[in-house]
Amino acid sequence: MNDKKKVLVICWMLAGIAIVIASLLLDSSLMGIALGLSGGMIGSALVFSIKSRKSPEQLRADEKRLEHIRKDERKIMLRDKSGRYAYIIGMVCLLIITTVFFILRNLGIVFSVDTMISVYSAFVIFEYVLGMVIFSYLEKRY
Repeated sequence: MNDKKKVLVICWMLAGIAIVIASLLLDSSLMGIALGLSGGMIGSALVFSIKSRKSPEQLRADEKRLEHIRKDERKIMLRDKSGRYAYIIGMVCLLIITTVFFILRNLGIVFSVDTMISVYSAFVIFEYVLGMVIFSYLEKRY
């Protein structure tokens, strides 16, 4: 891990610790969110620092493998196509979801914010999986 990444990891971890301390001292209604955010920040910094400790042989092997994957023009084209298709399908889905929420709200069926956040979070996961499925389909097809 180079010095720039080390500094970023340390700053990320210190920011997480600062959020923990601030949330414990302030004792507000956002304490749960702050503690979850800070736990994620500290945990991701630890995982990144542990994963980046590899032997030079492992680093060279990983770099060769990644370079081969990045340079494969066919896969680059398929990734671009699958991303484009997933984006178009996702925009249509967002249009439909937003329209349904709007119509139901105007009919008097009130959704809580939690429901909307859950639906949009599920949409993000759907978008990611859709991109992978389209990529694998295109890879088999071409």
